[in-house]
Amino acid sequence: MTAGSLQAQNKEFVSQLIEDYDHYKESRLKHRRFKHLDMQPLLEKLTDQGFQVKTLGQSYEGRDIKLVSIGEGPINILMWSQMHGNEATATMALFDLFAYLSQDSQEVRNMLTKVSLHFIPMLNPDGTQVFQRRTAQGIDMNRDALNLACPESNILKETREALNADFGFNLHDQNIYYTVGQTGQPATISFLAPAYNEEKEVNAIRKSAMQVIAVMDEALQSIIPGKVAKYDDTFEPRAFGDNIQKWGSSTILIESGGYAGDPEKQHIRRLNFIALAIAIHSIAESQYQNIDEARYWQIPDNHRNLNDLLIKGLTVNGPQGAYPLDVAIRRAEQDKNGQLPLRYYGSIEDSGDLSTKYGYQVIDAQGLEYAGAQVYPQTLADIEAAQRLDIAQLMKLGYTALRLAKLPPFETKFPLDLLNSERTPPAWGLLPEQAASFVLMDSGLVRYVIINGYLHDLKSETNLEAHGSIFK
Repeated sequence: MTAGSLQAQNKEFVSQLIEDYDHYKESRLKHRRFKHLDMQPLLEKLTDQGFQVKTLGQSYEGRDIKLVSIGEGPINILMWSQMHGNEATATMALFDLFAYLSQDSQEVRNMLTKVSLHFIPMLNPDGTQVFQRRTAQGIDMNRDALNLACPESNILKETREALNADFGFNLHDQNIYYTVGQTGQPATISFLAPAYNEEKEVNAIRKSAMQVIAVMDEALQSIIPGKVAKYDDTFEPRAFGDNIQKWGSSTILIESGGYAGDPEKQHIRRLNFIALAIAIHSIAESQYQNIDEARYWQIPDNHRNLNDLLIKGLTVNGPQGAYPLDVAIRRAEQDKNGQLPLRYYGSIEDSGDLSTKYGYQVIDAQGLEYAGAQVYPQTLADIEAAQRLDIAQLMKLGYTALRLAKLPPFETKFPLDLLNSERTPPAWGLLPEQAASFVLMDSGLVRYVIINGYLHDLKSETNLEAHGSIFK
């Protein structure tokens, strides 16, 4: 079957999912840093909606790990999310999917006579509690499929074996800096049918995973054209995806990447919901079996070429004269003990000839000159005193930071960097890992100010974003 004919069959199904999505979206999950405790009332209500919810066991720190099941069909599908505690996008999507599956429609009833669906929505609740990748033991669970040092790893393996799952969906987040091939498009969703051996052979089990991925890719191309990629399939003998493929379940990895203007991945959450729903539909109707696996190989590989801000063609005046420089900046999330609110720390990712790199935001700096960060000479008492200053005017004078005798708490946001009065200034500059605060000059006047990796255009901005860093 050609891709076009399959797409025609599923077009109405996908369109209806998009149209009705707001009815399914679980409104109590609004950001990625929800906790195990936040999930419990959502699980409890599922038993009244036709789902079975049971406890599989406990995490290392004693939190219950639940299995949610629905359907009575002969094909067993297992999906697990948050194997890595700070990868929560798909968990949100699963609760949206639960709302879809609980509706009394002929479409859903038909699917559930053909498939049995099983979900572990939060496999690593201890990591989720502090929003970290690893388990409470400090182990990357996705490298624990053989050693089985984590109780959570044992739960996943035992559940797959007990169900003898025909399909396994391994749901993750990847960082937002992956691109689709060598383009500037973010890899918003990346797929993988993991290899089960070093030779990366394709047997019937892996082929089925590839075919289902081709169906999902096709559906997503109608929503995010050019923003779907394929993950590297180098065999990793310790990984769960590779081993579950080897153990006989057609395994599909889904990685949620980046999308401009979607820091909490709410749009990407919707894409996960649509991809998973169309996958279940395709498996239930055996549609995937009619698509050529070559369609999978046509999905571009992902590459880590993207940055938050890319400045191209900047002039830097050095001791031996002027030279051109491209500068790439990335911003790392910071939280307080795994809780909201979030702050960001911007640093230099790379500098030099970055003609093969891309940015969510790109500035053509031809004709502009670099000037370093400057600290306002007067030490102020506190944040209230700082807020009385004319920040735009300070930026026009080239100032990027203030010293305060009393720094504000972590939650406070301010446009300029803030320093403790006793602290030596951080290493601001253009070298990798240095703090990303500096100025771009145009004919002796300040044109742009970059503070903590955020760009301020002094010609157009009236409300300056409050994204400065606090250096204690």
